[in-house]
Amino acid sequence: MNISTQKRHLLNQAVHGFIQRHPEYTVTAVELDIAEALHVSQASVQKWRAGYPIAASHIPALAKWAVQNAGMSRAWLRAFLQACEYADSDLEEFFFASPFAPNLGAACRVAHLRFWGYERMGTAFLHFPRPGLVALLHHFLLSNRPGLILLSPSGMGKTDFSLWLARQQMVRQHFVLACPAALLDGSRPLPETLKSLLFPDHSPALLEDVLTWPLLFVLDGVNESPDMVRLTWQVDRALVYANGLKVLLTFRPESFQIIRQALSLTEHLYYTDPQATTDVLLRDPPAFRLLPFSPDELSQVYEMYSRVYSLRTPFYALPPAIRESLRHPLTLRLVAEAWADRVLPETVETDQLMHTLLNTFYRQGRLSHTDLRFLEERLLSRMVAPGRWRNAIPMNEVLAAGGAEEITGLLPIHHPFTRLADVGLLASTNGRLNEPIRFAHEHFYEHFAWRQLARLRESASDPAAFYAELADVPWFLYVPLRRLVA
Repeated sequence: MNISTQKRHLLNQAVHGFIQRHPEYTVTAVELDIAEALHVSQASVQKWRAGYPIAASHIPALAKWAVQNAGMSRAWLRAFLQACEYADSDLEEFFFASPFAPNLGAACRVAHLRFWGYERMGTAFLHFPRPGLVALLHHFLLSNRPGLILLSPSGMGKTDFSLWLARQQMVRQHFVLACPAALLDGSRPLPETLKSLLFPDHSPALLEDVLTWPLLFVLDGVNESPDMVRLTWQVDRALVYANGLKVLLTFRPESFQIIRQALSLTEHLYYTDPQATTDVLLRDPPAFRLLPFSPDELSQVYEMYSRVYSLRTPFYALPPAIRESLRHPLTLRLVAEAWADRVLPETVETDQLMHTLLNTFYRQGRLSHTDLRFLEERLLSRMVAPGRWRNAIPMNEVLAAGGAEEITGLLPIHHPFTRLADVGLLASTNGRLNEPIRFAHEHFYEHFAWRQLARLRESASDPAAFYAELADVPWFLYVPLRRLVA
C-alpha cells in the first residue's frame, strides 16, 4: 500500500468512526463537519479523502478532529502522521497524555471514603469475584465501547461488586471511581459531575479532558437516583464523546424497563459481545443480566462464608431446597449470619430468616429490643405513613422528634441508629447528620414495611378507606403491599 492509498484508507476510517458514534450523519455531513472544524472547503476534504496531499498546517487540526470526535486510537494517529510524512512526533503525546493520571488514584480513594465510609468499604472483603462477571468487565475495558449496563434484582451483589472494584483501585489500566447513584440527580452534564466528584478545587478548564481520562466510572444502583431518567440521559449523551472514559451502570431490571420506555439509548455505545453470555450472565441488549450463583460458584462462595461464620453444615450435606435458596447472594449472607456456629435448617422461609437473624443479633448483644422499637416507632412510622410514603428519611427529622437529643456533631457510638447500622440493617452514614436514613437493602425495607402496613391495617377503623389510601403508593412499596393483600 503506497503512502497516498494508506492516507486515504486511514482518513476514511476516521470518517466511518465518526459515523459509528453519530449514526444520524451521512458521509457528506461528516465531510462538512470536518470542513467547518478546519475552516476549509468541503471540496478540500473530499480531495484529501481521495488521497490528495494535505497541507502540514491542517494536519494537527485534522488529527485532533479524528481523535476527539471520531475516537481514533493512538495507533491510528501514529499511522496517519507517518502517511502524511508529518515530522512532529510530539503531536501523539499531546493528544494521548493523561496529566491527571498520577492524581486519579488518590482522588478516587478519597472520593470512595466520602461516598461509602470506612465501614462499608471494609465489608467488600466478603465479596466473591465471580469469574464470568470479571471476564465481562475485562472484555468491556479492552473493547472500543465506552458503556456497559448490568441488570440484576435486589440482593444479587451489584453494590458488593462495585465496592470490590473500588478496593481494586485500578483494573486493566483504568482507575476506578465507584459512586452510589443515589447521590446524583443528573442535573449536571457528566463531565462536570466527574470533575466535581474527583477534583472539586480545580479550574473548570479541566472539563475539556474529563472524557479522555483512563477512568472506569461505576454508577451503582441508577434506579436509586432522585431522577434516574435524567441521570441516564446525561451519561448516554457523554458517551458519544468518551475517548478513554468507561462507564458501568447498574440497574434493577424493572427500573431499566422504565429507562427503555423513556429514552432512546445510543445502543451502539454499549458493550454487548454475545460471547460474554455464560451461566452467570444473560445477554439482554444493550445490557447484561446477572444471574444467581451457578452450582460451581455456590460451592466456592459457601466455603468462604463457612470459614468466616463457622457454619457447621458442610456444603455436600446441604439439602437441595436450601442449596437452591442459597444461590441468591443476599440470602446466603443472611443465612450465614443468622446460623453462625450452628447447623443450617432443612429449608429457610423469609419470615423465619429475618426472625432468626434478629434473634442472633439479640443473643450476640449487637442489637436490643430498644433498637428495634427505635426502628419501628421513629423510622418506619414516618417512612410508611399514608400520604408521605418514603424509603429514606432525613436524620435531623428523626432526631428532632426525640425531643431530648442534640442535633449537632456526630451520633454517639451506642445510639440505636449506630447499632442498627453496625449489624447491617440500616445504611451507615458514619455518624453524619446531614445524610438521609435508609435501609441497607431493599429486602429489609420490604420486610419491615410489610409489618408496618399490617399494623396500620389492624388499627384502621375503616378497612376500605385504608386500602383506598394505598392506591397511589410508590414503586418501593409494591412488594410489601402485594404481600399485605395476599
